[in-house]
Amino acid sequence: MKTKQTNKLRMLMALRILLKASPKVMAKMPNSETFFTELDAVILSIQANNAQQQESDDTLIEQRNKLHDNLVELTLEIQGKMRPYAAFQKNESLLKFLNFTKTDLNAMADVNFAEFCKSTYNKVNEHKDEIEPYGLNAQTQTAYLTEINKYELIVPQVKVDKQAHHNIIVSLDKNFDTADEVVDNFDLLVEIVRTSDAQFYADYKVIRKIDASYNPSKLVGHVYDAETGAGVPNATVTLTLNDSTKDPIVKLSAEKGGFQLKTITPGYYTVTMTKIGYETQTFTITVMGDNPYNLDIKAVKTPNK
Repeated sequence: MKTKQTNKLRMLMALRILLKASPKVMAKMPNSETFFTELDAVILSIQANNAQQQESDDTLIEQRNKLHDNLVELTLEIQGKMRPYAAFQKNESLLKFLNFTKTDLNAMADVNFAEFCKSTYNKVNEHKDEIEPYGLNAQTQTAYLTEINKYELIVPQVKVDKQAHHNIIVSLDKNFDTADEVVDNFDLLVEIVRTSDAQFYADYKVIRKIDASYNPSKLVGHVYDAETGAGVPNATVTLTLNDSTKDPIVKLSAEKGGFQLKTITPGYYTVTMTKIGYETQTFTITVMGDNPYNLDIKAVKTPNK
């Protein structure tokens, strides 16, 4: 997927998490369950398209290119061996045929290139009785023809793969169009709870900006005692990007309670803070890609029993 599409998918997934975690707010918005089902479905479709795209990306094309390059080198090698023979025999027509370069071969269309290689193969066969001392024989011809056949077999497969790849891209674009329609509906509905659920509304608006942020952000954090305000050292802070396969980010607060990440992928994160003597805290944050994110954690001491 393109960078913009990747960021948009991240936004959709973060939006899904927020909506799923807010059933009471969802209940206040008419038709929200229907739109949520549509959002779920389109996210799955986009993820499937992405997986298909990754599987098909350039595999056959890379094989075709390797076969092509190998065939070019073989053809040039044959040319190099045939040219002195043609010169010594004063065979002008053969010399004219051999007057091609690597650039010429690379410029040929697949079908034309394969036909040219076959012509070269046939030229060697025409002079097989005299040309063997120049290093061209039945064995080299068999090897050359094998490479030509491999190339001819893969060319149509590449065309089919390119078409399949094109179909995936078309499907991906359509799915993102559908996703835009679904999110547009939620953009209208969320205004209903703007006042009654201000925090949800604010989180929603922040998430909606993620797809416009293409660059990693910076995070500056601080863990401090909720009662005294003093920095809390050696607190473990774990940040997990929701709906992602990326490993969680784990940081340990410094002597004065500070920690930072020079780069962090924009998205919707679950944050967990643990420290002996303090209550474990778990909450969510939304990191955008345009400004540094300041994360302050108030550590609450465990009550004495």
